[in-house]
Amino acid sequence: MKNTKRRIHQGIFRYCMLAVAFLLPVSGRYVPPFIGLMFLNWIVEGRFRQKFRLVASSRMRQFTLLFGLLYLLYLAGLIYTSNFEYGLFDLQVKLSLVVFPFLFATMDGEHFSGPRRIQLLRFYIAGCLAGSLLFMGRAFVETEFHHAINAFFYGSLSWYFHSSYLSMYYNFAVAVLLGHLITVEFRRKTVVYFAETALILWFIILVFLLSSKAGILTLGGILLFYSGLLIFKRKQLLPGIIILVLGAIIFYTTSRLLPAPFERMEYAGEVIRSDPGNKSQSTESTGERLAIWKASSEIIREHFLIGVGTGDVKDSLYGKYSENKMYPALVRKLNCHCQYLQTFIALGAAGFLVLVLMLALPAIQAVRRKDNLYLVFLGIFAFNILVESMFETQAGVMFYAFFNAFLFVSMGTADRLSAEHADPEES
Repeated sequence: MKNTKRRIHQGIFRYCMLAVAFLLPVSGRYVPPFIGLMFLNWIVEGRFRQKFRLVASSRMRQFTLLFGLLYLLYLAGLIYTSNFEYGLFDLQVKLSLVVFPFLFATMDGEHFSGPRRIQLLRFYIAGCLAGSLLFMGRAFVETEFHHAINAFFYGSLSWYFHSSYLSMYYNFAVAVLLGHLITVEFRRKTVVYFAETALILWFIILVFLLSSKAGILTLGGILLFYSGLLIFKRKQLLPGIIILVLGAIIFYTTSRLLPAPFERMEYAGEVIRSDPGNKSQSTESTGERLAIWKASSEIIREHFLIGVGTGDVKDSLYGKYSENKMYPALVRKLNCHCQYLQTFIALGAAGFLVLVLMLALPAIQAVRRKDNLYLVFLGIFAFNILVESMFETQAGVMFYAFFNAFLFVSMGTADRLSAEHADPEES
């Protein structure tokens, strides 16, 4: 009876994980109920002594719990905040930062084995594909029946997602597929080879259509990473060069067929080189960011040690916008567009340091354990939060908290089979 009950709870937890992985790139609004079900299932299952023994017996699980430290700092930031109501709302948005590390650190290792890891990543790829078909289908309808302009481009294509977030999702999908593709033996896995190649090209096209500057740069970084991995680490010169050449061809061809993303990047460069005094009134995304970062740095200097508190970040920014006569940013009530600065303003030097260590220390572990996918994931997220405050929305928080905790625990699970050697059919 106990074994049957345990299998039921383990099954609920597993299918909730798969549902979260699938739904994240489709519609984040449906993810919180599954997170709640996972936590409720964890409580109803009981076995608390066994769960905490798992944590006590594994350093990796203990380190997983430390990912919740940033959330605890935000919780402490309520003590000295003025806008307590917004602080509580902010904690609700960021709740995944502590929930996923806690759940994954206390669950059985079977959920994080090699075959389970592959299965979950497949569900994520399936979710990316399903979501992309939904977005493209809507763009087609808008163009065909409502004569919409640019329905296949930028924010119009991403619909209820920010284009930068959706680009990040698809870039991670490219990293997952490319990481597996370079390990597949062509003659034995021909169908898998062509299917994954087609999916990679599909997601690359979507990244260019979404026209996020950070997304395009991230994509280039992923292609360079895997080509460098093949050339310098695995001594596979020809495959590495092929990835480089194909990447160059894709970027060149896209710049001719879809020039808009590259025109945005070129214009961004002109804005960066322009007179700093003009940026405060700029409505171009790069100009706005530069002006906002300058205003943010002024707030940081004034509240360096402990920040302004969890709930006062926006009020401090709006006050600085008004002081610096940054009226476009004030009217649109923009955040820092950089999570490092956003956290620094809220929590001071300690919060900034914890955020950096949350990314740097796991990256070191990923290098040591040769977990290339986790390393790429951390790189993707670390770069994207340079230009977006991704912990200020659930779309960013849930993506990071879920995959970061999952990949970290699976990296440390003793019985994990390497995704580079496991047979996909096993899962």
